[in-house]
Formats: sequence, structure tokens, C-alpha cells
Amino acid sequence: MSKNVKRSVTLDCDTMDALNTIAAKKHITVSELLREYIGQGLSTEYSDKQQEEISRHIRSAVDVSITAAMKPYIERIAAICAKTNRYSAIAVTGLLKEMYEYFDHQYDTTQILATLLEEADTFIGIRRPESHDYFDEADIKLRKKAADI
Repeated sequence: MSKNVKRSVTLDCDTMDALNTIAAKKHITVSELLREYIGQGLSTEYSDKQQEEISRHIRSAVDVSITAAMKPYIERIAAICAKTNRYSAIAVTGLLKEMYEYFDHQYDTTQILATLLEEADTFIGIRRPESHDYFDEADIKLRKKAADI
């Protein structure tokens, strides 16, 4: 058999008046009302902890599911990007060689690549303030490629 423990609580007048009014409407004593409110508060706190634990499990399951579901799509996008970059490099290399031959060596590959970069940016809507940026970029790209070879 459980033993009740007495506690003393000091309340302001407004709170006590509100408790008296509610207890009267429910036809219970203020002590019973306080026990009811304390029980609700404790069960709410326990429920919040349970809710947090359930939320953690759900988030974990969703994360695993999304990762598993998205993995093939992410891998496919990565493969497409790799192929696209490779094909772009092939196209630029081919264009450089063809243009170099076509213009009978009057333009060097840096000038040709700079022109291609500028045209590509114009095509996709990128504007740069000065055209020498293209020559710098082309020179850096060609030097890097030469260093890699």
C-alpha cells in the first residue's frame, strides 16, 4: 500500500482563485485538482520523451530509405556528368585541332580556346567584363593540360 506524502505549496491569489473556480466546476477539491494537473504534467513529459524517441526512429528509417532509394539515381547522375565532361573535353580538343589546322597556324591554340570559351559563355548566357579573362583562362587550362601530360 502506498503512503501519501504531504507537500506545502505557496500560490498567488489569482492562481488560487482560478484553481478554486475550476475545482468547483468539476465538483472536486483543489487538492484533487492539483493531483490531476500534476499527473497530466508528468504524463505529458513522459509522452514528450516517447515522442522524441519515436521521431528519432522515424528520421533514422527515412534517412536509410531515402539513401537506399536515391543511391542508383545519384550514381547515374554522377556517371552522366563524368561522360558529359569527357565528351566535352573530346569536343574541345577536336575543335582546337581542327581550327588550328583550318586557320593554317595563324592563331595559336590559346587564342582558339579563348574564342571557344567566350562563345560558350555567350551561348549559355554568361557575360564577363573583359575578353582578356578568356585568354587567361585558356592559357591556364592549356598549361595545366601540358603539365598533366
